[in-house]
Amino acid sequence: MPKAERRVAVRDARRSDKIAVPKMAELVAERIRSQIARSEFKPGDALPSETVLMERFGVARPTMREAIRILESESLISTRRGSQSGPKVRAIDASVLGRRAGLLLQVNGTTWEDLYEAQMVVEPRAVRLAAKRRTKADVSVLRELIERARHVVDLADFAPIAAEFHVALVRASKNKTLTMVVEMLHSLTLELYRTRMMSLRPIGEKVRSASVELYEHVTDRIEARDADGAEEVWSKEHPAVSDALGRLASEQGITIYHP
Repeated sequence: MPKAERRVAVRDARRSDKIAVPKMAELVAERIRSQIARSEFKPGDALPSETVLMERFGVARPTMREAIRILESESLISTRRGSQSGPKVRAIDASVLGRRAGLLLQVNGTTWEDLYEAQMVVEPRAVRLAAKRRTKADVSVLRELIERARHVVDLADFAPIAAEFHVALVRASKNKTLTMVVEMLHSLTLELYRTRMMSLRPIGEKVRSASVELYEHVTDRIEARDADGAEEVWSKEHPAVSDALGRLASEQGITIYHP
């Protein structure tokens, strides 16, 4: 390789090895974020005053204020003008994460079919765990949602119940990671079901009755702690019901976003 090309290659290699150094405000925000994650500051607690934080982290006021703005933009803290105390720690709101996740998915061109497919990968295993770990309270929640679904008049009112039933199934698994993910995506799944229910209104009674029957079947298996049966219901019967409704809709000239 000629010397000139070697020099260019070396310069390129050096450029690719450069490490981006975080801004001081980002480092301070990360320290406070870690303290919140470790519950050193709990929801409702006030952080120390701006002056105390500046002294603690050894930073100037503009840097400290930028760190506070970062945490506020993440909905981790809230500030009030004129308050004598420091910013208050907020309870983590999964809906905020859900909105951000939804925006990211939409920017990346994610479709409703993609979200539905992800549900069908995750939920059967979560349902299996639910059958092993459920409490009486979990079963009561599922039964209550079934009763609400049984008595809806307008299929549009069924959408939030359907979305919440899916979330309740995963909550019963007692897996914190899975629960956080489905709660975070709850607003997206709600929109998923709302869109589908609106398109299926002409066959509303069939949709409602088929769904209620499916919900009862999986809840029976969960209550009986039948892990194999619960997983089979949700991995086989759920898609089968969806396919059957899709065919019925197609026969009546109704177009929906997935079978």
